[in-house]
Amino acid sequence: NDVYLTIDIHLQIAAEDGLKENVDYVVNQSTGVETGAECQTGAAVAMNPNTFEILALASYPTYDLTTYNADYNLLSQDPAQPLLNRALNGTFAPGSTLKLGMAAIALSNDVIVRNEIISCTGRYKNTVGCSTYRNNHFGGLNVVDAIACSCNSFFCEVGNRLGIQTMEKYLSQLGLGQPTGLELGGEKGILAGPTYRGEIQSTEQWQPGMTWQAAIGQSDHQLSPVQMAAYMGTLCNGGTRYTAHLLHSVYRFGSDEPSFVYQQTDDTVLSRFEISQEDLNTVFEGMKKVVTGTASVSRWMVNNKKIPVTVGGKTGTAQTGKDCDNALFVAAAPYNDPDIVISVVLEKGYSGGLASLTAARILEAYYSEQ
Repeated sequence: NDVYLTIDIHLQIAAEDGLKENVDYVVNQSTGVETGAECQTGAAVAMNPNTFEILALASYPTYDLTTYNADYNLLSQDPAQPLLNRALNGTFAPGSTLKLGMAAIALSNDVIVRNEIISCTGRYKNTVGCSTYRNNHFGGLNVVDAIACSCNSFFCEVGNRLGIQTMEKYLSQLGLGQPTGLELGGEKGILAGPTYRGEIQSTEQWQPGMTWQAAIGQSDHQLSPVQMAAYMGTLCNGGTRYTAHLLHSVYRFGSDEPSFVYQQTDDTVLSRFEISQEDLNTVFEGMKKVVTGTASVSRWMVNNKKIPVTVGGKTGTAQTGKDCDNALFVAAAPYNDPDIVISVVLEKGYSGGLASLTAARILEAYYSEQ
């Protein structure tokens, strides 16, 4: 049989080349270890949010299959671990990319409304810092602006109102800590909360401050780039989480008619979280403002003639406890009715906006085919 995959070769090339270009850019613009000088690795995934077809699956650094056997000893000893498929088996705190899901959950549960103003004074309950506003003590903002500005204080309050049990329920439906169903497997990831702490038999009691950290994508959360793409796909299609897949169709050798074509059905639905169009539009508006208002994102996305639509996205700068933060970026295009979603992670990439370069390269290739 001839087996056809969902991978788009042009997007795959763009993702792999884009990751290399992105890593080089971060290193070249850095001023030291804390600003990305040691960035060497990353991953990117592109997915159709309506079918959960994987369009590109890239891990960097990679290796040459034609010389794999001869190179194996060097590859296996390389500290950058090129043999690790980070898209499937690397796990990372999602950082502020989680705020999109938190916004949708809070709106759907009437914990907040679109135009409600929540005050940010630079530090939530004198505990969690909000780097965006720590120096000018911003007064208040609504959920759209909180997404755009990535305000920690706003989303700590959202998490406080929801409570960790409600967060666990709905974040799991969005795919956190859940298998994607992908044929190649991959890490299950971790959903932060008392359930996970119980699974690992932690003696530390869950405290309110842990909920605040979990609400902004820190704490125990660990997701693979494939999971992050599935999370974005679920959010962007209104709450249906399908099985992610690479198999497109099968043809008997010599036949022009497929013997099998993969189709998503009710049997391939992993979970459902109904998000109203009104609430979804609110999240989309925040995603739009992230891209149009953040310089490090807009330099590659806005007024890019190769990308003929308005892109939505969210940056994430996730603390690692080491010298440099991980950089994450998730994208959806068009922003208000996506037919492609992208997740990018750069280890030690310093700032989430910098990871948007890879996403831009994938989108350029995607729209060149339209």
